[in-house]
Amino acid sequence: LSSPDRILYIRDESGPVKVRIDQDARLEPGEVVDVAGFPVLASRSPEVADAIFQKAGRGEIPSPVAAAPSQALTGAFDNELVKMEARLVAAEVAGDNYQTLFLRSDRTEFSARLQKSRGELKASRLPAGSLVQVTGVCTRENAEGPIPGGFVLLLRSPQDLRLLELPPSPSSSLESWVLWGATLALLLGFGWLALSLRRAD
Repeated sequence: LSSPDRILYIRDESGPVKVRIDQDARLEPGEVVDVAGFPVLASRSPEVADAIFQKAGRGEIPSPVAAAPSQALTGAFDNELVKMEARLVAAEVAGDNYQTLFLRSDRTEFSARLQKSRGELKASRLPAGSLVQVTGVCTRENAEGPIPGGFVLLLRSPQDLRLLELPPSPSSSLESWVLWGATLALLLGFGWLALSLRRAD
């Protein structure tokens, strides 16, 4: 994945690597590149700076790793292509370069972003509370600071957002309570009838 910030997210036999380049680039997932640069020794995850690259062909598109949002906070999936499930809190499409989703899973809140040049997310049409699956490169905010912040998923295309489940509507919740109440009343009625018949005998 390439970003407007002149950053490449690549993977080799050793794992994921973040590459800061000195040239503009537009790469598609699966493209193979040769990279030359300087390793960043102070980085908590593999990183190369002041790099140059050239395209070397095409390969297989990497498969995402299933990850829990709580694990991503630890840095276990830095710069890795992951997929995770979460509830949609809100969607913002008014940013300059990105469309942003705000998501929550249990007590972990994070965001997912897609460059506007890569397509349009349909999340604005989804109600809050929808269960979605998002796939993207996991990058942490302030990862090099003394107290690392949250994380962001960088999406590759609109297809990296999948709707799994719509939130229950208020009417369906009310219907469930009504059905539960009717069932309870019916059971109590049968119990009273059985008790009456036993007394009659």
